[in-house]
Amino acid sequence: MTTRENYAVYTDYQTCFGDNNFEMNYICPFDNTQRNEYIQKFVKTVSGLKKYYLDFHSFQSVQEYENYFRDYSVLLELTKVPFTLRIIMNILPYLVKEIEKDRSNSKS
Repeated sequence: MTTRENYAVYTDYQTCFGDNNFEMNYICPFDNTQRNEYIQKFVKTVSGLKKYYLDFHSFQSVQEYENYFRDYSVLLELTKVPFTLRIIMNILPYLVKEIEKDRSNSKS
């Protein structure tokens, strides 16, 4: 399974995967509405899980994610792919917290 058709140039799948009924599938990029719905569901789900994970970082609102995506166009482009959106949403709050911590330490 891939999200990038241009990287799936090898078509002799049976050689790689045997005689299984292998079929190539592609995941289409999110449009803005789908991305926003996914972010809303993620924020809602994660807010309910925080009590179980002491060191879990996430933003409190969809708007916080949107602000970073808007400010960093590279991130915005990556959020069109469902897999990378999930990774970014998991990592971004932690990175922001670490950057802020480094900045406050450097001021000291």
